Amino acid sequence: MRKSSLIYLQHDVLINHLIAWGIPVVFATAAIATRQIGYVTSHHCGPTLKSGNALLWIPLLIYVGIAVLLQLWTLFEIEEVLSLYRLAKT
Repeated sequence: MRKSSLIYLQHDVLINHLIAWGIPVVFATAAIATRQIGYVTSHHCGPTLKSGNALLWIPLLIYVGIAVLLQLWTLFEIEEVLSLYRLAKT
């Protein structure tokens, strides 16, 4: 097994929490710091109308990108295991 796989497997909970909590914290901090969150027409605190789409789609696309990368990584790991199995079988 590769070293990167072992590192992830040893610290998977910590890495998953950093990703799951870190990305929203970064975007929320950036949105608050740039005053993109304020009172809107419904008298509730939320994203301003001009920045609402970016505050929704950018984090969503980042999560989708991470999921795609993890899927590809998993497929490459499966292919590596299958190729080792085929070599051992012959």
